[in-house]
Amino acid sequence: MNIYKSWAEFKNLIISKNLLMQYHEYDYHYIIFASETSTLEYYTEIWKDTSKVEGIDITQNNLDLSDWENNYKTDANKSAISTDGKMQVNVSGSVSLSRFRPKFYISKTEIILTDTDQELANICCIGGKMEAISILFDRADTELSLYINDTEIFRETLSDLSSTYALDISAFFFNFPILVSNNGKQIIIRFASPPSIDEGFKIKARRTTDSTTKMKSIVVSYREAIS
Repeated sequence: MNIYKSWAEFKNLIISKNLLMQYHEYDYHYIIFASETSTLEYYTEIWKDTSKVEGIDITQNNLDLSDWENNYKTDANKSAISTDGKMQVNVSGSVSLSRFRPKFYISKTEIILTDTDQELANICCIGGKMEAISILFDRADTELSLYINDTEIFRETLSDLSSTYALDISAFFFNFPILVSNNGKQIIIRFASPPSIDEGFKIKARRTTDSTTKMKSIVVSYREAIS
């Protein structure tokens, strides 16, 4: 299970549980993570270029970025293997090196929706796990649908959702609230226990009004299996 935390929460976990901090650096952001057991990993995300993402607290992100780069980055990514070849164990149980590489699908290309389902993203055949989705439209009169391995797992109209909308915890790994912001035009979905997407993950949408409706941007966070 991969659990998202804010930077402040993540630091407290590292200290309280004595975990090894690891990170991946990309062009626009960092993914910082730590494994507690072979099946439990915590992670957080800090953006270097906030123009590439929507719906975050930019001021807080920049404070977190400064704190991370000035106080923590240098000491991160220490090997889980000591010089004598033995695995370092910082907590009860075993330390597991992640079998998945954090990846992102990011697009700011506007797509004009029609009144029938239109594919916005198709992540196929990665043998990985889905983690989070953030999509911004210019109108709330939009019906969004999600598919994992060609099975529809979600279909809702944004204008019908409240600011936090909770799905049945037993259905397809949702037990984070679905956040709807920007006057109902942005939806953020996190998977508490990321489902496998061996065959593919698709995002579709359609307009529910005669007015012109556009997708403005989309960010999909997933983990690609490392062979």
